[in-house]
Amino acid sequence: MADITEAEIRDLTRQLVADVSPDDVDQFEFRGAQFDRGLALVQFPVGLGGLGLSSRRMQTVVDAELRA
Repeated sequence: MADITEAEIRDLTRQLVADVSPDDVDQFEFRGAQFDRGLALVQFPVGLGGLGLSSRRMQTVVDAELRA
């Protein structure tokens, strides 16, 4: 998934929040869902909490969306 855009990262993060609202589940369930979708640390390999991206900058996009 190395060719993913910032808009796609935003969409993936928004979908995570829509599917697993942090207001409805505890932090461990939410973080687990974030990990499973590759949004925990996007530069990590797929299956290990990431999307296999070469740039850590995309993680700031995820983090900003989660704070919004």
